[in-house]
Formats: sequence, structure tokens, C-alpha cells
Amino acid sequence: MPTLKLRNLRCFETEDNWGADHAYLVVNGRHVWGPTRINDNQWREVNVDEPFTSTATIELYEKDDSDPDDYLGTWVARENDSGEQRAFFNADDAHYELFYEVVR
Repeated sequence: MPTLKLRNLRCFETEDNWGADHAYLVVNGRHVWGPTRINDNQWREVNVDEPFTSTATIELYEKDDSDPDDYLGTWVARENDSGEQRAFFNADDAHYELFYEVVR
């Protein structure tokens, strides 16, 4: 069974216009990391290993206390991805990049 190794999350532009986002990751419907404060041009270590079969759906959200959380995008990792990979999340005017690796 392959393992999805989520390494680092980079924020180029937050979704929130008034400061840092509170980003979190969901893999195959399971909350696996965050929420963590992150602002424009910052990196955060993720360091999450998540086993999966065939494909892993990675979703990025921004936690909001006053209204529903903001959806920032989805990326699908596949078991045949090799080497370091990058996932991109660009919904709701945000711009994020996630570095990951699939290990078999």
C-alpha cells in the first residue's frame, strides 16, 4: 500500500484579505493537519504520512470562525507519482503550493 508523505505548504497569497489564513488539510475525507496560521510568502512544515490505495484526494481549507470554512482547492495524488511532487491550490483567490511524495 502506498503512503502519501505531505512535506511542506507554501503560501504565495492568502484567501483572507485581513491577515493570515488558518490553513488545514484533508486527505480522503480525513482531517490530517492544521489549522495553522500562515501568511503571504510563508512556509509551514506539514510532515504527515497517510496510507492510501490508488489515489488520494487532498483538499485545502481556510478555517473561519464567523462563517463556513473557505475551500481553497483539491489535488489528486496517484500511487504511480514518483519523486517529489507539487500540488497547487488556487480557489477563492488564494495561491498555495504543497510539496509531497508517494512512497511504495
